[in-house]
Amino acid sequence: MKIFTDVQALKEAHLKEGGLVKTKGYASADDGNGLSYFIKTAADFGGTPDAWDAVATILGGSVVISWLSLF
Repeated sequence: MKIFTDVQALKEAHLKEGGLVKTKGYASADDGNGLSYFIKTAADFGGTPDAWDAVATILGGSVVISWLSLF
């Protein structure tokens, strides 16, 4: 599993769908908001990430989805 310091670093990554990644924090590594995320294609997600389920579209067009939003 790849671990990123924050969501901005995650957004700048080229990742293959189907992977699982983690951030140490949201805005910075020590802000207490680290999470695990699944990498999906935009088509698998439904084409348009929304503010609740997906953090962002990352480089290469994949979508990062918080594992918490899947339950």
